[in-house]
Formats: sequence, structure tokens, C-alpha cells
Amino acid sequence: MFDPAAFFKTKRFLLVSGCIALPLAAFLSTGGFGQLPVVAEKTMDPLFCYPPAIIHDYLDAQGQNGRAAYLVLHIVDYFFLLCFYPFLSSLLYRLNRTCTIRGPFSYSFVLPLAAGLFDLTENLFIDLLILLYPARIGLPASIASFSTCAKFSLLYSTFVMLLLFFAKWIFSSIRKNKRIAP
Repeated sequence: MFDPAAFFKTKRFLLVSGCIALPLAAFLSTGGFGQLPVVAEKTMDPLFCYPPAIIHDYLDAQGQNGRAAYLVLHIVDYFFLLCFYPFLSSLLYRLNRTCTIRGPFSYSFVLPLAAGLFDLTENLFIDLLILLYPARIGLPASIASFSTCAKFSLLYSTFVMLLLFFAKWIFSSIRKNKRIAP
């Protein structure tokens, strides 16, 4: 029987999710390889933090075709979310087990999953605002804004943890090799 939790911990999962996430990231970061009429400078997703009021200005700047294309990009982004954040989580989990980290840092694999939930929330509320456009509703804009800040804070924390775990793994490997060498 297939065990998703066990599969999540495998090298195959890392390879498959990473190989899927990479081209999706390229597609998203280039606005659909330049084929979609999205004004890249007026998208909220890559901003670290922004005031909620800016969302409505950015949606105005996108125009009707840009807003429709933004929804298409988000459809691709939903697939990206399903690959990228579990990939990071699985990588942290494997490094954590390899480095035998104990204490609160041993749960750091949850950070990217939480970032993914905030990214999902951000996308859903931006999509809601696009679908309700031209209505200017403050609560969904505030939730999207907060979710973006939380997503990036957790994502940057994830990258810091990855760097720390990689450093510990490298230093442990070097020390282990020095003990073995005659």
C-alpha cells in the first residue's frame, strides 16, 4: 500500500518534486515565458511586504487582459505550490535526519509547509480580488498583504535553516573524513 508520509521522505520525491518545481518557477518568473500580458512590475507575489491599498492600484494597472492572465499564472502557481514547498520540507527533513538535529530545530521542516499555506492564502485572496474587480474590498486585500509577508518571512527562515543544516552536514563530513584518514 502506498504511504504518502514515507514517500515524502524519499530521494525520489525530492527528485520528482524538484524537477517539476523548476520549470514551473521559470514559467512563473517570466510571466509565462513572456507570452501572458501581465505587467510584471505590478504583481504582488514577488513583493516581500506591501500595504493592502496597493493591490487595487496594481490590479488597475494590469488592465482587463493582465488580470485575466494573472489568474492563469495563479493556476500554474497552485501546481508550483504543490511541488516547491513539499520539496523544501522534504529536503529539510532529510538534512535534519542526516545531521541528527535535536530540539526545536528538528521541526524546521514545517517552516516551508507553513510558507506554502500562506502562499496559497495569498493567491486565493488576490484571485478573489481579481474576480470581484472593480470592487475595492479592504479585508481580502489585508489578508493577501499579511499572507505575502508571512510567506516570505517563513521562506527566508527556511533558507536560513537549509544553509545551517548544509553547513553542519559539510563540517560533520569533513571531521568524519579526518578521523578515518591515516
